[in-house]
Amino acid sequence: MGTTFKLDDIPLDAGFSFDDSLYFDSSFLTDIDFQATISVDEQYIIQEFLELTIRFEWDLTDVAARYVDLLQLVPEKFRDSVLLQDYLKAVGIYVGSWLGKIDDIAVLYDRDTVPRDYAQYLADLIHLDLAQDDDTTVAEMRQQIRQAVDAYKLKGTYECMDIIAYALKLSISIVDYYTNDYSTFERVEDWFIGDEGENPPGLDVTYYKSPHFGLEINLIKKYSINEEDYLWKSRLMTQLSQYVEKNRPVNTVPHYILVLTPITDENGDTTVTSADISTRVTDDWQTSRLYFDLGAGGSSIVSSSGTNFHFDDGDYFDWTREAFIGLVTHWKVGTGNKGVSPDTSGFDMETVTDTGTVDEYTLYDDRVEFVFTIPKATVRAGISELGLYLNDTTTLVVASTFPDIDKNSDAELRVKIIVYDII
Repeated sequence: MGTTFKLDDIPLDAGFSFDDSLYFDSSFLTDIDFQATISVDEQYIIQEFLELTIRFEWDLTDVAARYVDLLQLVPEKFRDSVLLQDYLKAVGIYVGSWLGKIDDIAVLYDRDTVPRDYAQYLADLIHLDLAQDDDTTVAEMRQQIRQAVDAYKLKGTYECMDIIAYALKLSISIVDYYTNDYSTFERVEDWFIGDEGENPPGLDVTYYKSPHFGLEINLIKKYSINEEDYLWKSRLMTQLSQYVEKNRPVNTVPHYILVLTPITDENGDTTVTSADISTRVTDDWQTSRLYFDLGAGGSSIVSSSGTNFHFDDGDYFDWTREAFIGLVTHWKVGTGNKGVSPDTSGFDMETVTDTGTVDEYTLYDDRVEFVFTIPKATVRAGISELGLYLNDTTTLVVASTFPDIDKNSDAELRVKIIVYDII
Protein backbone atom coordinates (compact mmCIF):
# COMPACT_ATOMS: atom_id res chain seq x y z
CA MET A 1 0.00 0.00 0.00
CA GLY A 2 1.42 3.40 -0.90
CA THR A 3 -0.56 6.49 0.14
CA THR A 4 0.50 10.09 0.66
CA PHE A 5 -0.61 11.67 3.92
CA LYS A 6 -0.12 15.21 5.23
CA LEU A 7 0.90 14.82 8.84
CA ASP A 8 0.04 17.86 10.94
CA ASP A 9 1.32 18.87 14.37
CA ILE A 10 4.23 16.47 14.71
CA PRO A 11 6.31 17.58 17.72
CA LEU A 12 9.95 17.17 16.81
CA ASP A 13 10.81 16.62 20.48
CA ALA A 14 8.79 13.40 20.50
CA GLY A 15 11.70 11.19 19.61
CA PHE A 16 12.98 13.14 16.61
CA SER A 17 16.40 14.46 17.60
CA PHE A 18 18.24 15.84 14.60
CA ASP A 19 20.69 18.54 15.58
CA ASP A 20 20.48 20.40 18.85
CA SER A 21 22.29 23.39 17.39
CA LEU A 22 19.39 23.84 14.97
CA TYR A 23 16.76 23.62 17.71
CA PHE A 24 15.09 20.64 16.09
CA ASP A 25 14.17 19.28 19.51
CA SER A 26 12.14 22.36 20.42
CA SER A 27 8.39 21.97 20.69
CA PHE A 28 7.64 25.20 18.83
CA LEU A 29 7.94 23.25 15.57
CA THR A 30 4.58 21.59 16.16
CA ASP A 31 3.00 23.53 13.29
CA ILE A 32 5.45 22.43 10.57
CA ASP A 33 3.86 20.21 7.91
CA PHE A 34 5.49 17.12 6.46
CA GLN A 35 4.67 15.06 3.39
CA ALA A 36 5.20 11.33 3.95
CA THR A 37 4.74 8.30 1.74
CA ILE A 38 3.69 5.38 3.94
CA SER A 39 4.25 1.77 2.94
CA VAL A 40 2.83 -1.02 5.06
CA ASP A 41 5.56 -3.63 5.36
CA GLU A 42 3.88 -5.98 7.82
CA GLN A 43 0.59 -6.24 9.61
CA TYR A 44 -0.55 -8.35 12.52
CA ILE A 45 -3.90 -8.88 14.17
CA ILE A 46 -3.44 -8.73 17.94
CA GLN A 47 -6.75 -9.30 19.73
CA GLU A 48 -8.97 -6.40 18.75
CA PHE A 49 -6.16 -4.18 17.48
CA LEU A 50 -4.52 -4.06 14.06
CA GLU A 51 -0.80 -3.47 14.47
CA LEU A 52 0.99 -2.05 11.44
CA THR A 53 4.71 -1.88 10.85
CA ILE A 54 5.18 1.22 8.73
CA ARG A 55 8.31 2.51 6.99
CA PHE A 56 8.60 6.31 6.82
CA GLU A 57 10.77 7.99 4.22
CA TRP A 58 11.17 11.65 5.16
CA ASP A 59 11.86 14.30 2.55
CA LEU A 60 13.28 17.19 4.57
CA THR A 61 14.09 19.43 1.62
CA ASP A 62 11.79 22.14 2.97
CA VAL A 63 13.35 22.17 6.43
CA ALA A 64 15.72 25.05 7.04
CA ALA A 65 19.24 24.45 5.85
CA ARG A 66 20.38 26.60 8.76
CA TYR A 67 18.87 28.30 11.78
CA VAL A 68 19.08 32.12 11.99
CA ASP A 69 19.29 33.27 15.60
CA LEU A 70 17.22 36.47 15.43
CA LEU A 71 17.38 36.89 19.21
CA GLN A 72 20.88 38.31 18.78
CA LEU A 73 19.31 41.30 17.04
CA VAL A 74 17.22 42.17 20.12
CA PRO A 75 18.67 44.29 22.93
CA GLU A 76 19.61 42.15 25.91
CA LYS A 77 17.14 43.85 28.24
CA PHE A 78 14.25 42.47 26.15
CA ARG A 79 15.57 38.94 25.75
CA ASP A 80 14.03 37.59 28.97
CA SER A 81 10.58 37.52 27.42
CA VAL A 82 9.67 33.84 26.89
CA LEU A 83 7.01 34.78 24.35
CA LEU A 84 9.52 36.80 22.34
CA GLN A 85 12.09 34.00 22.51
CA ASP A 86 9.61 31.42 21.20
CA TYR A 87 8.45 33.74 18.47
CA LEU A 88 11.94 34.60 17.26
CA LYS A 89 12.96 30.95 17.33
CA ALA A 90 10.05 30.06 15.06
CA VAL A 91 10.75 33.00 12.76
CA GLY A 92 14.44 32.04 12.71
CA ILE A 93 13.51 28.66 11.25
CA TYR A 94 11.47 30.24 8.48
CA VAL A 95 14.16 32.82 7.69
CA GLY A 96 16.73 30.02 7.51
CA SER A 97 14.44 28.11 5.19
CA TRP A 98 14.05 31.12 2.91
CA LEU A 99 17.80 31.67 2.80
CA GLY A 100 18.28 27.98 2.07
CA LYS A 101 15.92 28.19 -0.87
CA ILE A 102 17.81 31.20 -2.17
CA ASP A 103 21.01 29.17 -1.97
CA ASP A 104 19.25 26.34 -3.81
CA ILE A 105 18.65 28.49 -6.89
CA ALA A 106 22.07 27.41 -8.10
CA VAL A 107 20.96 23.78 -7.71
CA LEU A 108 17.88 24.40 -9.86
CA TYR A 109 20.00 25.64 -12.74
CA ASP A 110 22.48 22.75 -12.60
CA ARG A 111 21.65 19.89 -14.97
CA ASP A 112 23.31 17.44 -12.59
CA THR A 113 21.39 18.48 -9.47
CA VAL A 114 18.06 19.88 -10.65
CA PRO A 115 15.16 18.23 -8.72
CA ARG A 116 12.43 16.34 -10.55
CA ASP A 117 9.81 19.09 -10.09
CA TYR A 118 12.08 21.69 -11.70
CA ALA A 119 13.66 19.58 -14.46
CA GLN A 120 11.16 20.60 -17.15
CA TYR A 121 11.59 24.28 -16.20
CA LEU A 122 15.33 23.94 -16.77
CA ALA A 123 14.69 22.11 -20.05
CA ASP A 124 12.38 24.92 -21.16
CA LEU A 125 15.37 27.28 -21.22
CA ILE A 126 16.71 25.33 -24.22
CA HIS A 127 13.25 24.58 -25.68
CA LEU A 128 13.42 20.92 -24.77
CA ASP A 129 10.30 18.88 -23.98
CA LEU A 130 11.41 16.04 -21.75
CA ALA A 131 10.13 12.61 -22.74
CA GLN A 132 8.70 11.34 -19.50
CA ASP A 133 5.93 9.47 -17.75
CA ASP A 134 5.15 8.38 -14.20
CA ASP A 135 8.02 5.88 -14.23
CA THR A 136 10.69 8.25 -15.57
CA THR A 137 13.39 8.79 -12.94
CA VAL A 138 15.02 12.14 -12.19
CA ALA A 139 18.32 10.64 -13.36
CA GLU A 140 16.78 9.92 -16.78
CA MET A 141 15.43 13.46 -16.99
CA ARG A 142 18.83 14.94 -16.15
CA GLN A 143 20.45 12.72 -18.78
CA GLN A 144 18.10 14.07 -21.44
CA ILE A 145 19.05 17.63 -20.50
CA ARG A 146 22.77 16.79 -20.60
CA GLN A 147 22.53 15.42 -24.15
CA ALA A 148 20.15 18.04 -25.55
CA VAL A 149 22.80 20.39 -26.93
CA ASP A 150 24.69 17.55 -28.66
CA ALA A 151 21.40 16.37 -30.15
CA TYR A 152 20.63 19.87 -31.43
CA LYS A 153 24.05 20.09 -33.09
CA LEU A 154 23.44 16.84 -34.96
CA LYS A 155 19.75 17.35 -35.62
CA GLY A 156 18.71 16.02 -39.01
CA THR A 157 21.39 13.31 -39.16
CA TYR A 158 21.48 9.64 -38.30
CA GLU A 159 24.14 10.41 -35.69
CA CYS A 160 21.49 12.33 -33.78
CA MET A 161 19.63 9.04 -33.27
CA ASP A 162 22.63 7.74 -31.32
CA ILE A 163 22.58 10.80 -29.04
CA ILE A 164 18.86 10.31 -28.42
CA ALA A 165 19.34 6.65 -27.61
CA TYR A 166 22.18 7.47 -25.22
CA ALA A 167 20.02 10.02 -23.42
CA LEU A 168 17.26 7.42 -23.03
CA LYS A 169 19.76 4.67 -22.10
CA LEU A 170 18.89 2.54 -25.12
CA SER A 171 21.06 0.64 -27.59
CA ILE A 172 20.11 1.16 -31.23
CA SER A 173 21.33 0.38 -34.73
CA ILE A 174 20.40 2.20 -37.93
CA VAL A 175 19.94 0.16 -41.14
CA ASP A 176 19.17 1.17 -44.72
CA TYR A 177 16.02 0.07 -46.55
CA TYR A 178 15.94 -0.57 -50.30
CA THR A 179 12.82 -1.09 -52.41
CA ASN A 180 11.68 -1.54 -56.01
CA ASP A 181 7.97 -0.99 -55.46
CA TYR A 182 7.78 1.29 -52.39
CA SER A 183 5.63 -1.34 -50.75
CA THR A 184 8.11 -3.96 -49.56
CA PHE A 185 11.51 -3.02 -48.20
CA GLU A 186 14.78 -4.94 -48.05
CA ARG A 187 16.95 -4.45 -45.00
CA VAL A 188 20.64 -3.71 -45.64
CA GLU A 189 22.62 -3.99 -42.43
CA ASP A 190 26.01 -2.74 -43.65
CA TRP A 191 26.25 0.76 -45.02
CA PHE A 192 26.72 0.52 -48.78
CA ILE A 193 28.70 2.95 -50.92
CA GLY A 194 28.86 2.25 -54.65
CA ASP A 195 28.80 3.78 -58.07
CA GLU A 196 25.65 5.22 -59.59
CA GLY A 197 23.25 2.42 -60.42
CA GLU A 198 25.14 -0.05 -58.23
CA ASN A 199 23.27 -1.79 -55.42
CA PRO A 200 24.23 -3.86 -52.38
CA PRO A 201 24.89 -7.57 -53.09
CA GLY A 202 21.69 -9.51 -53.70
CA LEU A 203 19.67 -6.54 -54.97
CA ASP A 204 19.28 -6.08 -58.71
CA VAL A 205 19.30 -2.77 -60.56
CA THR A 206 15.57 -2.26 -60.07
CA TYR A 207 16.12 -1.50 -56.38
CA TYR A 208 16.84 1.97 -55.04
CA LYS A 209 17.63 3.50 -51.67
CA SER A 210 14.40 4.32 -49.86
CA PRO A 211 13.88 7.31 -47.55
CA HIS A 212 12.68 4.72 -45.07
CA PHE A 213 15.24 3.56 -42.52
CA GLY A 214 15.23 0.96 -39.82
CA LEU A 215 15.77 2.05 -36.22
CA GLU A 216 16.54 -1.21 -34.43
CA ILE A 217 16.36 -1.25 -30.64
CA ASN A 218 18.66 -3.91 -29.24
CA LEU A 219 17.11 -5.57 -26.19
CA ILE A 220 20.31 -5.98 -24.20
CA LYS A 221 19.30 -4.34 -20.94
CA LYS A 222 16.94 -5.44 -18.20
CA TYR A 223 14.75 -2.79 -16.58
CA SER A 224 13.01 -3.01 -13.22
CA ILE A 225 10.00 -1.03 -12.04
CA ASN A 226 8.00 -1.90 -8.93
CA GLU A 227 9.98 -5.14 -8.57
CA GLU A 228 8.95 -6.19 -12.11
CA ASP A 229 11.67 -7.07 -14.61
CA TYR A 230 11.23 -6.50 -18.32
CA LEU A 231 13.22 -6.04 -21.52
CA TRP A 232 10.74 -3.67 -23.14
CA LYS A 233 7.63 -1.68 -22.31
CA SER A 234 5.59 0.57 -24.56
CA ARG A 235 6.48 3.67 -22.53
CA LEU A 236 10.04 3.37 -23.81
CA MET A 237 8.79 3.57 -27.37
CA THR A 238 6.71 6.65 -26.52
CA GLN A 239 9.79 8.47 -25.24
CA LEU A 240 11.96 7.39 -28.17
CA SER A 241 9.47 8.25 -30.90
CA GLN A 242 8.90 11.73 -29.42
CA TYR A 243 12.56 12.59 -29.85
CA VAL A 244 13.01 10.83 -33.19
CA GLU A 245 10.11 12.74 -34.77
CA LYS A 246 11.68 16.03 -33.71
CA ASN A 247 15.22 15.22 -34.84
CA ARG A 248 15.13 12.67 -37.68
CA PRO A 249 16.66 13.54 -41.06
CA VAL A 250 14.24 15.49 -43.24
CA ASN A 251 11.91 13.49 -45.50
CA THR A 252 12.77 10.18 -43.90
CA VAL A 253 10.47 7.57 -42.39
CA PRO A 254 11.66 5.60 -39.35
CA HIS A 255 10.68 1.96 -38.91
CA TYR A 256 10.99 0.75 -35.33
CA ILE A 257 12.20 -2.81 -34.76
CA LEU A 258 12.80 -4.53 -31.44
CA VAL A 259 15.72 -6.94 -31.74
CA LEU A 260 16.01 -9.90 -29.38
CA THR A 261 19.24 -11.92 -29.66
CA PRO A 262 19.36 -15.15 -27.63
CA ILE A 263 22.86 -16.70 -27.72
CA THR A 264 24.06 -20.18 -26.81
CA ASP A 265 26.36 -22.96 -28.04
CA GLU A 266 26.13 -26.64 -28.91
CA ASN A 267 27.50 -27.83 -25.56
CA GLY A 268 23.98 -27.96 -24.17
CA ASP A 269 24.68 -25.66 -21.22
CA THR A 270 22.44 -22.67 -20.56
CA THR A 271 23.95 -19.36 -21.63
CA VAL A 272 22.73 -16.32 -19.67
CA THR A 273 23.35 -12.79 -20.92
CA SER A 274 23.56 -9.63 -18.80
CA ALA A 275 19.88 -8.98 -19.65
CA ASP A 276 18.89 -12.34 -18.12
CA ILE A 277 18.21 -13.95 -21.51
CA SER A 278 18.71 -17.68 -20.86
CA THR A 279 19.18 -19.98 -23.87
CA ARG A 280 20.24 -23.57 -24.51
CA VAL A 281 20.04 -26.30 -27.14
CA THR A 282 18.12 -29.44 -26.20
CA ASP A 283 19.16 -33.08 -26.43
CA ASP A 284 17.56 -33.21 -29.89
CA TRP A 285 20.08 -30.73 -31.30
CA GLN A 286 22.68 -32.38 -33.55
CA THR A 287 26.17 -31.03 -33.07
CA SER A 288 28.01 -29.73 -36.11
CA ARG A 289 31.23 -31.64 -35.45
CA LEU A 290 31.64 -35.35 -34.74
CA TYR A 291 34.96 -36.45 -33.25
CA PHE A 292 36.46 -39.93 -33.16
CA ASP A 293 37.09 -39.60 -29.44
CA LEU A 294 33.52 -38.77 -28.50
CA GLY A 295 33.23 -42.20 -26.93
CA ALA A 296 34.86 -45.60 -26.62
CA GLY A 297 34.63 -48.60 -28.92
CA GLY A 298 37.30 -48.34 -31.57
CA SER A 299 35.70 -47.53 -34.90
CA SER A 300 32.31 -47.34 -33.25
CA ILE A 301 31.78 -44.02 -31.43
CA VAL A 302 28.89 -43.71 -28.97
CA SER A 303 26.83 -40.51 -29.01
CA SER A 304 25.22 -38.88 -25.97
CA SER A 305 21.98 -40.62 -26.90
CA GLY A 306 23.68 -44.02 -26.94
CA THR A 307 23.78 -44.34 -30.73
CA ASN A 308 26.98 -45.66 -32.31
CA PHE A 309 28.69 -43.54 -34.95
CA HIS A 310 29.66 -45.86 -37.82
CA PHE A 311 31.48 -44.87 -40.98
CA ASP A 312 29.21 -46.91 -43.24
CA ASP A 313 25.73 -46.73 -41.76
CA GLY A 314 24.68 -43.87 -44.04
CA ASP A 315 23.50 -41.70 -41.14
CA TYR A 316 26.33 -40.07 -39.23
CA PHE A 317 29.70 -39.50 -40.83
CA ASP A 318 28.15 -38.65 -44.17
CA TRP A 319 25.71 -36.38 -42.36
CA THR A 320 26.05 -32.73 -43.34
CA ARG A 321 25.62 -29.82 -41.00
CA GLU A 322 23.24 -27.97 -43.29
CA ALA A 323 20.99 -31.01 -43.64
CA PHE A 324 20.04 -30.78 -39.97
CA ILE A 325 19.96 -26.97 -39.82
CA GLY A 326 17.56 -26.99 -42.76
CA LEU A 327 15.12 -29.03 -40.67
CA VAL A 328 14.85 -26.26 -38.04
CA THR A 329 11.94 -24.47 -39.65
CA HIS A 330 9.44 -23.44 -36.97
CA TRP A 331 9.32 -21.06 -34.02
CA LYS A 332 6.95 -20.51 -31.13
CA VAL A 333 6.75 -17.68 -28.60
CA GLY A 334 4.66 -17.41 -25.47
CA THR A 335 4.01 -15.71 -22.17
CA GLY A 336 4.86 -18.58 -19.81
CA ASN A 337 7.95 -19.93 -18.03
CA LYS A 338 8.55 -16.60 -16.28
CA GLY A 339 11.71 -16.88 -14.21
CA VAL A 340 12.20 -20.50 -15.32
CA SER A 341 15.54 -21.61 -16.77
CA PRO A 342 15.38 -23.60 -20.04
CA ASP A 343 17.61 -26.27 -18.47
CA THR A 344 14.80 -27.19 -16.07
CA SER A 345 13.96 -30.89 -16.28
CA GLY A 346 11.19 -31.53 -18.80
CA PHE A 347 11.26 -27.95 -20.06
CA ASP A 348 8.83 -27.10 -22.85
CA MET A 349 6.88 -24.08 -23.99
CA GLU A 350 4.26 -23.29 -21.36
CA THR A 351 1.86 -20.73 -22.87
CA VAL A 352 2.23 -20.52 -26.65
CA THR A 353 0.70 -17.37 -28.14
CA ASP A 354 2.24 -17.11 -31.61
CA THR A 355 3.85 -19.48 -34.10
CA GLY A 356 5.46 -19.24 -37.50
CA THR A 357 8.25 -20.39 -39.79
CA VAL A 358 11.88 -19.25 -39.68
CA ASP A 359 12.52 -16.47 -42.18
CA GLU A 360 16.13 -17.41 -42.84
CA TYR A 361 19.20 -19.06 -41.42
CA THR A 362 22.84 -18.31 -42.11
CA LEU A 363 25.73 -20.74 -41.66
CA TYR A 364 29.10 -19.35 -40.60
CA ASP A 365 32.35 -21.15 -39.85
CA ASP A 366 31.73 -21.01 -36.11
CA ARG A 367 27.97 -20.58 -35.70
CA VAL A 368 24.51 -20.63 -37.22
CA GLU A 369 22.01 -17.77 -36.98
CA PHE A 370 18.23 -18.17 -37.24
CA VAL A 371 16.03 -15.14 -37.88
CA PHE A 372 12.28 -14.72 -37.65
CA THR A 373 10.07 -11.66 -37.33
CA ILE A 374 6.82 -10.98 -35.50
CA PRO A 375 5.02 -8.22 -37.47
CA LYS A 376 3.98 -4.83 -36.14
CA ALA A 377 0.30 -5.74 -36.23
CA THR A 378 0.79 -8.40 -33.56
CA VAL A 379 0.13 -6.98 -30.10
CA ARG A 380 1.34 -9.18 -27.26
CA ALA A 381 2.10 -8.27 -23.65
CA GLY A 382 4.48 -10.26 -21.47
CA ILE A 383 6.35 -12.33 -24.06
CA SER A 384 8.82 -14.35 -21.98
CA GLU A 385 9.63 -17.63 -23.79
CA LEU A 386 10.52 -18.88 -27.26
CA GLY A 387 11.51 -22.10 -28.96
CA LEU A 388 12.89 -23.31 -32.28
CA TYR A 389 11.41 -26.57 -33.60
CA LEU A 390 12.10 -29.07 -36.34
CA ASN A 391 9.74 -29.26 -39.29
CA ASP A 392 7.55 -31.69 -37.36
CA THR A 393 6.64 -28.61 -35.21
CA THR A 394 6.92 -30.69 -32.00
CA THR A 395 10.64 -31.41 -31.55
CA LEU A 396 12.14 -28.53 -29.56
CA VAL A 397 15.82 -27.94 -30.39
CA VAL A 398 16.50 -24.43 -28.95
CA ALA A 399 14.75 -22.92 -25.93
CA SER A 400 15.03 -19.46 -24.39
CA THR A 401 13.41 -17.55 -21.53
CA PHE A 402 13.81 -13.86 -20.69
CA PRO A 403 12.22 -10.89 -18.86
CA ASP A 404 8.91 -9.67 -20.27
CA ILE A 405 8.64 -7.97 -23.64
CA ASP A 406 5.49 -5.89 -24.10
CA LYS A 407 5.02 -5.65 -27.85
CA ASN A 408 2.54 -3.22 -29.32
CA SER A 409 1.79 -2.10 -32.87
CA ASP A 410 4.53 0.56 -32.89
CA ALA A 411 7.31 -1.90 -33.72
CA GLU A 412 7.96 -5.34 -35.10
CA LEU A 413 9.95 -7.86 -33.10
CA ARG A 414 12.96 -9.36 -34.88
CA VAL A 415 14.50 -12.41 -33.21
CA LYS A 416 17.99 -13.57 -34.11
CA ILE A 417 19.03 -16.79 -32.36
CA ILE A 418 22.76 -17.57 -32.47
CA VAL A 419 24.11 -21.07 -31.79
CA TYR A 420 27.90 -21.37 -31.69
CA ASP A 421 29.70 -24.59 -32.58
CA ILE A 422 31.35 -26.78 -29.96
CA ILE A 423 34.86 -25.51 -29.33
